[in-house]
Amino acid sequence: MESFKIISGAAYLAFEKRATLLKHLSAPAIAYIVLQLLITPDTSEMGTAGIYLLSGLLQVFVSILTHRVILLGDNPESTMGLGQLIRKAGSFVYYQIGLVMLIVLLVLLPSFIAGPLMYAGMLLALYIVSRCSLIFPAIAIDDDFEFKDSWTVTAQYKMLMVLIVIFFPAALAMASVLLSFIPFTGILSAALDIITTVLTVTALSLVYQHIKQEFLAQRSPEPATAD
Repeated sequence: MESFKIISGAAYLAFEKRATLLKHLSAPAIAYIVLQLLITPDTSEMGTAGIYLLSGLLQVFVSILTHRVILLGDNPESTMGLGQLIRKAGSFVYYQIGLVMLIVLLVLLPSFIAGPLMYAGMLLALYIVSRCSLIFPAIAIDDDFEFKDSWTVTAQYKMLMVLIVIFFPAALAMASVLLSFIPFTGILSAALDIITTVLTVTALSLVYQHIKQEFLAQRSPEPATAD
């Protein structure tokens, strides 16, 4: 039930803030769509790899800007220069690489013992990734936060994190996957990629906001009462 509220709230909030999101996301979104259209059967392997790398970086830009719009609103602090955006993107990528390495280790190492264990390792990796994902909204809005902090504050929200970080994006991505099999839908498919990112990031922002408030409320000392 809580996950449904988060998902429906993310859709509503993204629609409500569509003007602000459009203002901040237009440049990276258009660049992303153009890059996707450059991939053709004639594109070299090196060219395709370069396009995917740039596309991934643009998706990171979209994620950071979306987190800031959702969590900081129309506050002037939600606007930042390109240099700040690139530095935050570097931090994003740094932590993403850490999670990817963890996935690889948890998938490959069990497979050396017994093939079927690879699937158990994959499930464990996805669970850990979901629990550690609050690091990304924290980076976007300059909160002092680490993987261990994300793991700690999500202890009571394990299923919520799995649903929002793993299942929700996977369900949304199905539309883009299906479109990829239909000719001449490249622009629509690329636009759906951006929409999927915005919705999933908005949902993660709402989870971060909710858990952070709950965690701080639990840590706040009760007001002293007069004798």
